[in-house]
Amino acid sequence: MCGLGPNALGPSWRCSTRGTFELPLHRRGWGSFLKLFGGLAVAVAVALTSYFIRAKEVDPRFGLCVGSLFAAVASQYVVASVLPESPTFTLADRLHLVAFAVVLIGIVQSAVALHYLSRDTEEDERLVQRLDRVTFALVTTLWLGVSALLVYQARAS
Repeated sequence: MCGLGPNALGPSWRCSTRGTFELPLHRRGWGSFLKLFGGLAVAVAVALTSYFIRAKEVDPRFGLCVGSLFAAVASQYVVASVLPESPTFTLADRLHLVAFAVVLIGIVQSAVALHYLSRDTEEDERLVQRLDRVTFALVTTLWLGVSALLVYQARAS
């Protein structure tokens, strides 16, 4: 059609050697999502349980967080091996970063609690218990909220 002369199709048409189109795909159901990210949710839940262990119990408290970190990294490798490679930052990458942040906050919180307890006063122990409760509530709420927001944004686009 382009070879019929100038403006053969009208002034608003132009000739091109390629065409592009968009084909939106939507998955029905949450089965794949739950299979891929269920392990990540369990890793984060285990990290959050560290707030219920007395801060004086250093080994179990740090051990849960470090174990959760390894589980989250393993989850990232499993998800990366199942999903096709993408140069963009995907929902899976974002959810894993949020999980890594939750685990890191747990490790930092344990270190802060250990620092306060090194002074060995009853007031500091009560302060650490309050800090644990507040941090647990805040981190759990943020993790659930940010994760839900990321999933919602991915579903909406």
